[in-house]
Amino acid sequence: MDAGVLSVAAMKNGDNVEISRLGPGDAFGESGVLAGIPMQVAITTITSVVLYRLDKADLTPVLQARPEVGSGMCRLLSERKESNDALARMPDMSDVNRMGLLQWLQDKMRALHHVGLNDQRRETAS
Repeated sequence: MDAGVLSVAAMKNGDNVEISRLGPGDAFGESGVLAGIPMQVAITTITSVVLYRLDKADLTPVLQARPEVGSGMCRLLSERKESNDALARMPDMSDVNRMGLLQWLQDKMRALHHVGLNDQRRETAS
């Protein structure tokens, strides 16, 4: 992706829940072009985007010449899947749809670490 912002959502309890956002430099769909595995997410645009498409025919010569590229892509895909699965399993996420994932995580972090808004502003100013 060259420009813009995309939202990545997965089904949870019958609802699409945003699990991540993608921006310039990010990629998606590796599972399909790399291993023929369809994506299990919905991707929507948040802003205007510029995307580049890489087909199997484009990737095959690269993987044949440089197998380590394929290994690296598999590692990144595995890490992303584990991260997304961990987010999907997080308990008590009923407020996420209402407030958004970032705000929900920040609220949980503040409560767990007893960080008030004034403490956070002081840290930001430092």
